[in-house]
Formats: sequence, structure tokens, C-alpha cells
Amino acid sequence: MSPISHVLIVGSGLMGASVGLAAREAGLQVRILDKDAQRVLEASQSTGLEVHNSDFIPDLIVIATPPEQTPVEIDKALRMFPQSTVIDIASIKTQVLNEVDTNQAGFSRFVPTHPMAGKESSGFEHASFDLFKDRIWVVCPLDSTNPDRITLVKEFIESLGALPFEMSALEHDRTVAITSHVPQVVASVLAAQLLDLTDSHVQVSGQGLRDMTRIASSNPQLWSEILLANAAFVGPLLAKISTELAAVAQSLSSRSPEEISSAISRGNQGRALVPGKHGDKPTLYETVSIMIQDAPGQLAAIFAVADQAEVNVEDVRIDHALGKAVAIVELDVDPAKALSL
Repeated sequence: MSPISHVLIVGSGLMGASVGLAAREAGLQVRILDKDAQRVLEASQSTGLEVHNSDFIPDLIVIATPPEQTPVEIDKALRMFPQSTVIDIASIKTQVLNEVDTNQAGFSRFVPTHPMAGKESSGFEHASFDLFKDRIWVVCPLDSTNPDRITLVKEFIESLGALPFEMSALEHDRTVAITSHVPQVVASVLAAQLLDLTDSHVQVSGQGLRDMTRIASSNPQLWSEILLANAAFVGPLLAKISTELAAVAQSLSSRSPEEISSAISRGNQGRALVPGKHGDKPTLYETVSIMIQDAPGQLAAIFAVADQAEVNVEDVRIDHALGKAVAIVELDVDPAKALSL
């Protein structure tokens, strides 16, 4: 089977536009399509991706629509392009598969997938070509999927800089419930508590709050669809978390430090399981903190010093000081290099 050279993206939102940009960066011919003619035109003007026309025959079609539209678009793509491989990138797999016409002749050309990447901001305006770099991209082959098509899709995923990871659709939905969907709900509910504060009180916001609520800016309509589609797994997990939070609250009332310490300790153990850089085992880094002026060139100077000292910066955080034109830059580095840096 010939390598993929022509890619059609159906859906011009953040994810679709980002796939298109990444595919173009990889040297592929890309076109975008959307049922909203005005929206796809604006996406084209914003990203430089060309709008699809009848002369363009895709080797691969990427369905990047909201979950409720995805099954219809999969069926349509398989019918309209009888030679093309079709993938979807919906964050729910089982419900999509339940609604797709599995009896049609072209179903062997369909490969369900889901890139574990995204942003808290939606829309093609926030698309980026490097969104999938070093990110896991789940592939959920079906029994009926042609093996050659699976290989082709994995090669495409790798060309975008992502890491293909194979699992069943059911296993995928169970996994993303805790690794993606529940964190969204927890972040949103936590951020909602700020509505009870005055503006001056919200000013007293630590880095922990910023970290915990970053994804609370996500699209409400899209996430309603995602959570309802995966309710079978998300609901029980939220109930379990609610029970454990209630136990901590009870421990505070009864002033039981052992139970509180146990809850924090179990969190330590769970956090240690989160993959580190490039999906490797978690690595313990040391943080070097530097105060800088809020002015051009400050970050560049820091990275130049790190380069001269032959220190690889593993992660970067910036915490802006309240009411002052300064910030604290935190660099995570190899502990053996921290003192010299």
C-alpha cells in the first residue's frame, strides 16, 4: 500500500486544524472541509490550509468533528471515498462505534484513534503544528480493520511527531475517564468555587490553583458531549472521588491527622506513576528559581546561560509577582547540574 501523501481534514476546529498544520509540516498535501462554509473559509485564511475541492483525492481522511457528529461523518467519508483510509480523533470510542454503520463494505478501511493532546482554548485560532509532538496517540483497531490500514495510520501518526499506542476501544474509554475526563470536571468544579470570592480575594492565588484550574477554560458544549458519551466510566469515578473527599472532610472535623496524611500519601504514590519526559519513567529533578524583570530578553538570557553551562532544561514555569513588574522563573534540571547553574 502506497504511503500517505494527500490528507483531508473534516472539521476545522482546534484539533482538526492542528492535525492539518502538523501534516503540512510533515510534507503532506492537506485540505480541510467543514459543513460550515464560512467557518472553513476563516480557518483556511487563518492557517493557510487550503479548502477541499473535488479534484483532491485523499489517501487519508481525518474526522475531527465533535463526538455527536463523528459517526455520520465517518459513514459519509467511507462512502464518498471508496479507496481512502478513514480515521477519527474523537475522545470517545465505544459510543462512536455503536453509531457507525459497521455493515458497509468499506468499514475495513476505518481505524478509530484518539490523540492525547489538546489545549484549554478551542478554535482554529489556537491551532499549532507541534500540538502532537511527543504525545501519545491511541489507536483502537477493530477485528474488521485491514492490518495494512493500521500500519499506514501508525506511520502517519509518527510523521506528526506523536507516539502510536494501541488498545481496545473499551479499554481506551475506561482509561481516559480517569486520565482526561475526570480531571476536566474536577478542575471546572474547583474553579467555580472562585465565583464566591471577591476580586481582591481571588488576587491571592497561588501557583497550585493556577495548575489545578488551567483546563477549566475548556469549551462547555464540547465537554458536555464528551462527558455524557463516557458517562458509564466517568460517573462511578466521580462518585469514588466524592466519597474520598468526604472522608477527608470528616477527618478534618474529627481532627484525625492519620487519615489526612494517608490521603496525601496515596496522592504522592499516584503522582509518582504519571509518565515523565517522552513517556519515560518519572524523573526527579531539582528546581532552580530565578527572579527576572518583566522585560524583553530576560528568558533568552536565562536559556543562554543554561546552554553555556551545558544544562538541559527539562521544564519551565513562570510565576508573576502581584503588583510588580517581576516574575519568578522556575527551571527543572538534573540535580547534579542545579548548583552549577
